[in-house]
Amino acid sequence: MYAPSSIEQIVAANGGRVQRVRASAEAQMSLAAREHPLLVGDGVGGFIFPRFHPSFDGLYATVRLLELLIGAKRTLSEVIDATPPVHVARLQVDCPWEEKGRVMRMLAQDPETERTRQVDGVKHQRDGEWVLVLPDADRPLFNVYAEANDDDRAWTLVQEYADRLERMRAS
Repeated sequence: MYAPSSIEQIVAANGGRVQRVRASAEAQMSLAAREHPLLVGDGVGGFIFPRFHPSFDGLYATVRLLELLIGAKRTLSEVIDATPPVHVARLQVDCPWEEKGRVMRMLAQDPETERTRQVDGVKHQRDGEWVLVLPDADRPLFNVYAEANDDDRAWTLVQEYADRLERMRAS
């Protein structure tokens, strides 16, 4: 849900398809065990290789990365330099447990966005940008993620939504 939009472009250019799932490790490991995709990534550096084992494994991911780099005869820096820039920002906003549901309902009913997706949280998409408000399952807070065309705009979006959440909570 909060992985950059460029993931779809990169995967499609290499003949693959992206299936977005809930942001929980449980949902990702369940998908890996059930459907056996080539790879499951959590968007923040965790990888599952279901044909090896349907769970996160950092050591195997490192070895597999080295194997792929050797096969492609490229260095990691070359791959990174060829990857489109990503402009994603994240903030955490405190919210008491008893207010989280009400605030999420208010946010989900926001008419200002072109598209609203609700898988884990509420994801507003507009003009090639998106903001995801994801309630933390273990703590009384929201994780706010935003992607935009540059870092300044991504940080502006997460701050705008953090301020909105504060106002909704106070109302």
